[in-house]
Amino acid sequence: MQMGNLAVRFLAELAVLAAVGYWGFTLNAGGLVKTAAGVGGPLLLVVIWALWGAPKAAMKLEGAAHLVLDVAWFGSGVLALWAAGRLTWALILGVVYVVNLALLLIWKQG
Repeated sequence: MQMGNLAVRFLAELAVLAAVGYWGFTLNAGGLVKTAAGVGGPLLLVVIWALWGAPKAAMKLEGAAHLVLDVAWFGSGVLALWAAGRLTWALILGVVYVVNLALLLIWKQG
């Protein structure tokens, strides 16, 4: 079960990137803005995670600071889905995140 929880975590991280990209490409804006948001949003998240959130990050945050980053990361995916009008998917991602985080903390996986 613990390995399954880690797999869910990874898939949820990918879902956040997809959600932010989807939001960008659904903006009510010109093609250049949509492309910039749809590609740039996920790239920005990848850079942030690589610098401060990833297990082997050069400047990995610990404790409460890492938790804030984690909530902001997944919150951005939930908010992106909500802003794109995908409320059900936003709710599903939010619930998956909360349950996953609770299990990570209980099983001391993070």
